[in-house]
Amino acid sequence: MGKILVTLTVGQKHFSNMPKPKTKSALQSRNNYNKLNNFPLVSCLMQDQSTANNLKHQLDTFAIHTAETQHITGLTEILVSSFYSFPEVFNWMYPLFKLIITEDLRYRLSYHPPLYCCLVALTKSNTDSEIIGTVEIALNSSFWSAKPQYPYISNLAVKDSYRRQGVGRKLLEKCEQIAWNWGYRETRLHVLHKNISAQQLYVSSGYQVLGIESSWSGFWFQDSRRLLLGKKLFN
Repeated sequence: MGKILVTLTVGQKHFSNMPKPKTKSALQSRNNYNKLNNFPLVSCLMQDQSTANNLKHQLDTFAIHTAETQHITGLTEILVSSFYSFPEVFNWMYPLFKLIITEDLRYRLSYHPPLYCCLVALTKSNTDSEIIGTVEIALNSSFWSAKPQYPYISNLAVKDSYRRQGVGRKLLEKCEQIAWNWGYRETRLHVLHKNISAQQLYVSSGYQVLGIESSWSGFWFQDSRRLLLGKKLFN
């Protein structure tokens, strides 16, 4: 197995391992992040890349569909493995979380509001298709709020062995297309400030940092900071 060398740069306020912004909005987003982020940046260097590549499934083609109840088990596995990492002493909670997420997904897929969609990425196969990614988008409306409402993207997750092959970006683009078809010209989402790889995906896709917020997830992840990101949509 390839060794991973982790280097910690304290006080550095820029993405040292982020691709050069290709658009004005992406550059502005990076500048906004630099102003808001006062946290250490962890960058990882993978050594022995050939060995690392052998651990991943090479993805030829995949398709994105609207999720159905038959996909719930596979979606639950991806969501739990992507978002929930407990200390070893709490491993007994995994079955409980899987049950909660399974029933929550079942409810949302069966009784969702009109402006809601759950997407699933499936490998194209002559035999059995494999679930390799998912994302949800919904209009987060509030009866008591007079603030403008935006389509909100959440639970973007890709199976570990299929990451960095364009699956997450395609799911994100599909959500933006859905939001456009709903008649909205902006999407928003949250990402943990320590999740550098996800931030790279969003910023390179044109998302801009709107602010830093706290999250209940800090109880599990030992860090409650998360970034609110937004993107203006253009035809």
